[in-house]
Amino acid sequence: MLPKPNTNFTLPSLYDDLELDCRLYFPRVKTVSHEENHVGGCAIFAHPYAPLGGCYDDPVVHSVGSVLLRHGFVLATFNFRGAEKSAGRTSWSGKAELGDYVSVYAFMLAFINEGGVVDNILNADDNATSNLLPTLLLGGYSYGSMIAAHLPDIGVVLRILQHAKVGSAEHEIKNRAHELAQAFLGYCEVQQQRGRSNLKSLPAEVLQTSGATFGGYESPTAAHRISREGSRRSIDPERVRQSVDRVRRKLGSRSYSTGAHSSASAEATTPPEVVPKLMILLVSPLQGPVSSFATVFTKLKFERRDPKATAARDAPVMDTDVMLSSNHSLIVFGTDDRFTSPRKVSNWCQSLKARPGSMMDFREIVRAGHFWHDPGLESQMTGAVAEWLKSVH
Repeated sequence: MLPKPNTNFTLPSLYDDLELDCRLYFPRVKTVSHEENHVGGCAIFAHPYAPLGGCYDDPVVHSVGSVLLRHGFVLATFNFRGAEKSAGRTSWSGKAELGDYVSVYAFMLAFINEGGVVDNILNADDNATSNLLPTLLLGGYSYGSMIAAHLPDIGVVLRILQHAKVGSAEHEIKNRAHELAQAFLGYCEVQQQRGRSNLKSLPAEVLQTSGATFGGYESPTAAHRISREGSRRSIDPERVRQSVDRVRRKLGSRSYSTGAHSSASAEATTPPEVVPKLMILLVSPLQGPVSSFATVFTKLKFERRDPKATAARDAPVMDTDVMLSSNHSLIVFGTDDRFTSPRKVSNWCQSLKARPGSMMDFREIVRAGHFWHDPGLESQMTGAVAEWLKSVH
């Protein structure tokens, strides 16, 4: 199971500004670079269908997330709209949930592009990382895997970040990434001092880095708009700002600035320069009638409800098969899955792997069902994920 998250935070959905509940988990910083099991990167893993109880506390999300955390990933999980404390309701088309996922996708790209983050997730110094790129793993289980399989190309999301206007959802996402990057850098320094046995010189409160909460929005206009769109929580902006400043002081270090991230500084920020390598992980993907029903027979494409929002309308549809075969991808499913069609999933996987130059792989777990209730079969699934991570590193 996953440990307590290092931070709980909220993001506005790029689809329509609804507020999403999110969590961020930091891996234990290694004292030796390039350990055998260390991959280095960021990962997002999405949960199953909310009306059937899916949320970021799903057991499969926890078991797969634990594997990713052990392999050095900074892990984000989140609740789609209508799940737990995220605002709104589950849509029939899946388009709104796709926008929810893209919000976390954009957050992770902005997080990676904050100064100092890449060096720490790659676990090396500036010289060692000069020719290396971090990994961004996009994944999901069941319904979450269906949404993850239809995400837009990374260039589309980077352009949204580059053209963020003050008060927009994307601008608030960048602000949140800045805040949490500072928390991550402070956490890394604490962990590195742990490795150097300097714990006695650190205040006790600095060592307690788990459970910090980040919320609220820098722009009053954005805060009002997002609240009006159906947020389930009432946020006192001043209380939140004081909380953020308190966490910054606890986690801040001499090496990294933890000053306030004003709108002016956000506008002056240079466009993201780090374009991570993508990896894709789908667990128990939906194929056949179930996936068609879940999206009411529509072609999933990232859209924004507000026609004035940063353009995504003209973004090309990313073909799922091309995305999976052109990036390091893994699909894991069970032969006894009664929630979808194992035969269709198997045929689909074999056709993807047979594509020229394909980097896709799959694991078929005999006797495993959709929900992975059998501990022995679930361990086979997580073992397959771990083996794949080491094989593509």
